[in-house]
Amino acid sequence: MTELLERAIAQLKTLPDQQQNAIATRILAELENEQQWQSQLTPALPELSLDHFIGSLKDSPSFQGDPVVLQHQMRHE
Repeated sequence: MTELLERAIAQLKTLPDQQQNAIATRILAELENEQQWQSQLTPALPELSLDHFIGSLKDSPSFQGDPVVLQHQMRHE
C-alpha cells in the first residue's frame, strides 16, 4: 500500500461510520467502473508487444535493406 493511500485511510478512520461507508461505496464503485473499462478495452486492443512492433517494421517497405545504408541515405536526402 502506498503512503498516500495509508494517509487517506488514516483520515477516513477518524470519520463517523456513516461517512466511512459512503466514501467506501464511492471507492468500490470507482474500482468496479475501472475494472469494467479495462475488461472492455483489453480485447479490443491489438497485440502491442515489442516483438509485434519489430515484426511490423520488418514487413514495412520503408525498412527494407541495410539500416546503416538507409540512415546514410536519409541524412543526405
